[in-house]
Amino acid sequence: MKIKRFTLAVAILVVILTMTAAITSASAQSVCSPATTISVPFAKDGAGTFCYQASSLCGYVNSWNTTNISINGTSYTNVWVAGNSIAPLNGTYTITYSSSVAWGHFEIGGTCSGGGGPTNTPVPPVLTATRTATQGTSPSLTPTRTRTSTSGPSATRTSTQPPVATFTPTSGPTAVGGFLDNMDGYNTSLFTKADGWTNPNPFNTGWRADHINFANGIMTIALDNQGCPSGCSNRPYASGEYRRNVLTGYGLYEARFKAAKGSGIVGGSMFIYTGPSDGQPWDEIDIEILGKDTTKMQVTYYTNGVGNHETMIDLGFDSAAGFHTYGFEYRPTFIKWFVDGVLVHTETGARGPLPSRQMKFMMNLWPAIGADQWTGPFTYTGPLYEQIDWMKYTP
Repeated sequence: MKIKRFTLAVAILVVILTMTAAITSASAQSVCSPATTISVPFAKDGAGTFCYQASSLCGYVNSWNTTNISINGTSYTNVWVAGNSIAPLNGTYTITYSSSVAWGHFEIGGTCSGGGGPTNTPVPPVLTATRTATQGTSPSLTPTRTRTSTSGPSATRTSTQPPVATFTPTSGPTAVGGFLDNMDGYNTSLFTKADGWTNPNPFNTGWRADHINFANGIMTIALDNQGCPSGCSNRPYASGEYRRNVLTGYGLYEARFKAAKGSGIVGGSMFIYTGPSDGQPWDEIDIEILGKDTTKMQVTYYTNGVGNHETMIDLGFDSAAGFHTYGFEYRPTFIKWFVDGVLVHTETGARGPLPSRQMKFMMNLWPAIGADQWTGPFTYTGPLYEQIDWMKYTP
């Protein structure tokens, strides 16, 4: 009888040890190895699979266009997460990064404490387009260029006035008052020209204030290679981004513009955006016209850094051949996109939660790198221009 009891006890012990080993093995398999120690803040861009270890996650972690971001074995792929919401494992954080595209991105940012590592200078924010928007601190770089402003095509038309909004306003985030900018000149009370910095790939341009100019009620954004790469944040091309000074909430966002045409560029980009540089998670709503086919318009949105809501709209005209009015109405329960006052697409949250935060209204023009499947390949043959007649926000 004692022998049977001893045999049973041994069998139970073997089962427990086997289960413990299996659990330990499963845990080990879920955390990558060997890991490269990193200092924070930290950012990684590009394709490939990498394993990192950090002693702090600072204020937040964020990623986009990746196939896997896991921290201590838990997936946080393509989402914004507060750093203090993730528990350390044995006092550290082991991070698996994997992306199949050059514009994959992961970052640890915000206020950092602990870890003893050096603090890196934050990268200025990438604020824009589908697949790319990144965050960081607001740019504070001082330009060192002395070249003259880039000249663009002469405007030969009379600036038109935007139509009066006919929708009924609804409540939403605390709204800043509406505005209309007729592009009679650089209105610094409303907008800022991005200057002296760049974005990670797929952006292949340095933002320069002298690439945004005004004449005859038209704002022209130029894309060229003058003074590059030394005067273009070490990029081969220069272009412009026009950015609202303040955050605005629910309402109707409109612009009348003529897109640039050419493979490899985002020839007309109108959007609202916010992210950690504004002390918020990443939300965004986009209108993008790809230069490779200016008869179509891509629309999308991001909520807490989660996208994949792209829809391609057939315009029925060439957006690079003349001025047209584009806009979207941003509300708590829907986003509606319009072209020349006609509703062309609606999102209600059925494909994923809608944005809910205040954002900044922006427009830009840029060439891409490593995104040929999306934009087509880019070959520079001379300056390209996007022209904007007016921009308007109605709460």
